Amino acid sequence: MSADFDFIELVGLEKELGEVPEKTIPNIRKSVEVSARLGKDTWSALAAGAHKRRNRKVGSKAKGRGLHAYHRSIDYDLVLGVDGTIGAEIGPNLGRPQGSFGFVEGGAGIRSAPRDHDRMTERIVEEDFLKGLSKAVEDSF
Repeated sequence: MSADFDFIELVGLEKELGEVPEKTIPNIRKSVEVSARLGKDTWSALAAGAHKRRNRKVGSKAKGRGLHAYHRSIDYDLVLGVDGTIGAEIGPNLGRPQGSFGFVEGGAGIRSAPRDHDRMTERIVEEDFLKGLSKAVEDSF
C-alpha cells in the first residue's frame, strides 16, 4: 500500500521551478524520507493501539492472539524512479511476521470494521511532508 496525497500545490510549484536545482535534491530526498519515517511510526502506533484495545475488550483468553506482531511489520521503502523522481511506499512488509495481514486495514471482518490506519496516517503526514518540502526548496535559493 502506498499513501496517495493531493499534490495540486506541488504541481504549481513544479511548473514554476522547472527542473529542480542539483543542490536541492539531497534536501528533497531527506524530506521524503523523514515523512516516510513519520508515516511508518504513526501507522505502527495506530496498529499497536488497535490490538491492545481489542485484547482489553475480549479478556484474558485473547492475550497473545490476533495481530500482536502486525504493527512491527509496518515499514517504508524509498522509490527512486529512472526519470529522477523520488517517492515512498509505506505499509506492511510481507517479509516480516504478520505482514501479510495488511488486508485487515481496509477490509472488514465478520466482527470488525475496517481500521483505515493508512488513511489516518496519510492525513497526519501530509502537512509535515509539505512543510519539509517547502523548506527544502527554500534552502536551495
